[in-house]
Amino acid sequence: MPNPEISLCLSGGGYRAALFHLGAVRWLNDAGLLPDVTTVSCVSGGSILGAHLAMRLRPWPTEPLPAAEWTERVEAPFRAFVKNDIRTGPTLSRLLPHNWFRSWATVEAIRRKYATLLLHGNDPPLAELPESPHFIFCATDMVFGVSWEASVTRVGSWEAGYAMPPPEQWTVARAVAASSCFPPVFAPAKAALEPSEFNRKGAYGEPDRDRQLSRLRLTDGGVYDNLGLQPVMRDEAVLVSDGGGSMKFVALDLPWRRLARYPALLQNGIGKLRKSWLIMDYGRDADDPSRKQGTYWGIADPTDDGPPVQQDPTVRTIAGIRTDLNGFTDGEVDILVNHGYSRAATKVRDKAPQLVGAASDDEPPHAGWDDPGRVRRALRHSAKRHVPFRARRSRA
Repeated sequence: MPNPEISLCLSGGGYRAALFHLGAVRWLNDAGLLPDVTTVSCVSGGSILGAHLAMRLRPWPTEPLPAAEWTERVEAPFRAFVKNDIRTGPTLSRLLPHNWFRSWATVEAIRRKYATLLLHGNDPPLAELPESPHFIFCATDMVFGVSWEASVTRVGSWEAGYAMPPPEQWTVARAVAASSCFPPVFAPAKAALEPSEFNRKGAYGEPDRDRQLSRLRLTDGGVYDNLGLQPVMRDEAVLVSDGGGSMKFVALDLPWRRLARYPALLQNGIGKLRKSWLIMDYGRDADDPSRKQGTYWGIADPTDDGPPVQQDPTVRTIAGIRTDLNGFTDGEVDILVNHGYSRAATKVRDKAPQLVGAASDDEPPHAGWDDPGRVRRALRHSAKRHVPFRARRSRA
């Protein structure tokens, strides 16, 4: 019996999540599951990798790519990209006098970074993306407070409505920029759509609809749904790769720390609720028609949904790597790719064995990182955010 069509969700979490997903997708290739992936729903850091896959894997593989070909076509160019700091320059661009009154200047600057460095100057309109897999780049519609989708077939939200993606405005780099403009570093992006362009009306039908549509602003997709589940909730088989990490413990001895904690707690609670619903759907009785096939794996999970206090120290260190868009070292890249590879292999074989064939050794691709001490030394400063434009030298 052939495998069902698989929807793959790639969460937000900056370069950390993108590299974790890179390892997971490599395992899907090695296990022969990548040809079954027909939808890729991406958020923020996941959107960065999603755009890379959409451009590099053409045509989409119908059988596993050999290791050497995967490295040449997919991993090597992405490793080169994540050595670039793409957030410092765009952030500082707002200080230029001609940008003082252009709140969207930072997100436009990061869009140009994606077009130049990630897409190597080839920034096609969304309409030129492949129809299969169906790549969906998720942002957050700030006016209506719902998920905003950008894909080959449409841009919009269920409240605002949907439009065909205008080729001049909605390119791949713009979709990635809207998906990853995390606050408060980046101001919201403009939707760049006129009310008349919405060929399918949304749920909002009040008299001020056109005025609201003309003011649409988009922010990081992780603000609403960091897992990218919204577009694929009804799909039969869903694999979810989560590079978002766990909420950290902080002392609330200062007033501003308490104020910052309220929205963090709210977002964390909503994220945990989404994961709980997803895992409940996976765990339904096999005869239940609403049962979803697939599984979830997370960067911070030592066992099935284990709390942070049960984490292995090495896992805790990896999960604590910064969620940033500055340069990553070779050691950080190797460790995150290996971790994503191992987590995907473990969870799919354990929770969704019907999707994959006989077990292999599932050996992570980068040798030499099986020593926990070496991993922790290489990641000694990886939790800190850094200003420099260039990647730090690995301390491994």
